[in-house]
Amino acid sequence: MSTHALTKKERIAIAARWTAAMSSTGVTPLKALAEVLDDDVRTTNLVGKEAVLNWFKTAPTKSMFKTGTWLEPIVSGDVVKVLSHFDPKAAYHSAAVSITVGSSGLITRATIAISAAPDPLGTVINRVWGPRAGLDRLPDHLGSAYGVKVNTMKQLDHGVFRVDLAKGGPWIARVFPSDRPVADVKGDAAVLRFLESKDYPAERCIADVSVHEGQGVLVTRFIAGPKPKPNTANQRKLADLLARLHTMTGAPKAVRREAGGLHLYTVDCTVGSEIETARACLQAAAFRGTDKAWDGLSAGLQKAQGFSSMPKALIHPDPGCVNSISSGGKLVPIDWAGAGYGPRILGLGLLLVACAAGKTFNPEWTDAIMGAYTKHVTLKPAELDRLDDAIAHRQLIHEAYSWGVGMATQRKPMSRKDWPHNNEGIAKMAAHIQETWA
Repeated sequence: MSTHALTKKERIAIAARWTAAMSSTGVTPLKALAEVLDDDVRTTNLVGKEAVLNWFKTAPTKSMFKTGTWLEPIVSGDVVKVLSHFDPKAAYHSAAVSITVGSSGLITRATIAISAAPDPLGTVINRVWGPRAGLDRLPDHLGSAYGVKVNTMKQLDHGVFRVDLAKGGPWIARVFPSDRPVADVKGDAAVLRFLESKDYPAERCIADVSVHEGQGVLVTRFIAGPKPKPNTANQRKLADLLARLHTMTGAPKAVRREAGGLHLYTVDCTVGSEIETARACLQAAAFRGTDKAWDGLSAGLQKAQGFSSMPKALIHPDPGCVNSISSGGKLVPIDWAGAGYGPRILGLGLLLVACAAGKTFNPEWTDAIMGAYTKHVTLKPAELDRLDDAIAHRQLIHEAYSWGVGMATQRKPMSRKDWPHNNEGIAKMAAHIQETWA
């Protein structure tokens, strides 16, 4: 490129090439950027490359580029400002990248201003959907930590990978957010080892928990099979497994930790913390205003209780078909992160919630679950009185986060259409259970 003063169109073209490299999904952002800077000799030289690479290596939000939708660039002199709105699953809801382009076409400076969702909502969004660090180096970590050679690695869920090895395997590797204490991940492993000692179907640990770039890593054997279909037979099987879990005794101290909340919504995995964090996140999400849905959610969360007076048992944090594998004719519950001792009525409610939809409920599924569960567990009258709250609990939590994430990322609330939409059906189901199974 000649040394004449660059036109607005030329500066936008250079900035567009750069932000396109940042948003590449085929390769890592650094590799994409290096390719642009190395190959396009007309728009850069060593000085420009070093300036931009140095900025990019130190930017705390570099992995967020892949989720951005870049808007029309704005040119002011030598500076091109490119705005971005991130998608609903990003930890930040907007950003402005400023790129300084010299008269020769050199990118001489790059800065970024991030507008994050207000805390604690931003922290929770980052924990749920934010990036895990060093995933491109995870195979090397697994190799050095466990003495194996990784052939391939496939992402199955956020932070969850199938790992195929040169010998043995396959494995599942779960990489947890950096703000989840490694001690809690070790507690997950303790739960799985206890379940194995009781011959209870669950994931089986391969080795001790390791730490990859400040993130706890849990490795288990891969369980082959599909997700079970939500039908009467499978609901009955899941209820039997849940009751067996709730009657289990002899757990060591590491397993008897307080539980009941989702580990992504609250760091300590307790029901009380899950409720308090949801309340705080809903308040933080109101920075753009509120509506009737927000009023209802706020009232629901203020009334929500942690079931602290209810009988405790070893519980799975989210039982159901979605967290199970059909293997060898049996159902195997998976995803035990945050499992421990909590209100057994909440565990039962989390399974029963699949039976309610809108103003109705599925009596066949409900009776199948209750019939299998009550063969092992006799519910107390106080538990039956709180059953509708236990069934609706997690839907209230999900809905509060959905509203908040929508406001933070898209400037409009989102809804899962679960709470309070299913509350009438839940109330009818709870009444049916009290009449039939009390």
